[in-house]
Amino acid sequence: MNELRSSGCDLDLTDDEVFSLLANQRRRLTATILMEAESVDLGVLAERIGGIEENVDPAEVDSSTRKSVYTSLQQVHLPKLDDADIIEFDKRSGTICQTENTKLFIEHAGTLQNDTEIPWYEYYLSLSSLGFALVYTMTVDADPFTTLPDIVYECIFLFMLLTVSCLHTLSSLKRWDASAYAIDKITDMR
Repeated sequence: MNELRSSGCDLDLTDDEVFSLLANQRRRLTATILMEAESVDLGVLAERIGGIEENVDPAEVDSSTRKSVYTSLQQVHLPKLDDADIIEFDKRSGTICQTENTKLFIEHAGTLQNDTEIPWYEYYLSLSSLGFALVYTMTVDADPFTTLPDIVYECIFLFMLLTVSCLHTLSSLKRWDASAYAIDKITDMR
């Protein structure tokens, strides 16, 4: 069981519990918005999240969307985050505040590995092993490697390394773009 721990912070959450808390976009947006402001009013939070969901300025969010977001935050999402000590939610005043655990929660969520994530280290380890084997066989003049000049095999190996590096970069950019999109939306709504 992985637990969230940091100086002054001690959350007793497993990866499954963190994933469960992050399963809903409104909870993710709440935590992200609270990273920008120490506290926020429930009405303002509902407008900002409604604006992000509807792709409009918070001031342009219609009353039915605002009410829907407000109600689900008040009755479902904020109590879950409050129970997990990720935020402090005062139902009477409608104020949501970050706790010392909010940042730790966001950071931990970013380190959780998705099961569909490509294990890039395995590709790099395989390529390194292949490169070592290639250098060794070229050094001892093994049969299949004497038909072409060494530079051809070196270029093939470098091309393979370049290809894997480019794929890794594209994969990282795609993942970064997805998380940056939500942050950009929040920033644009200010």
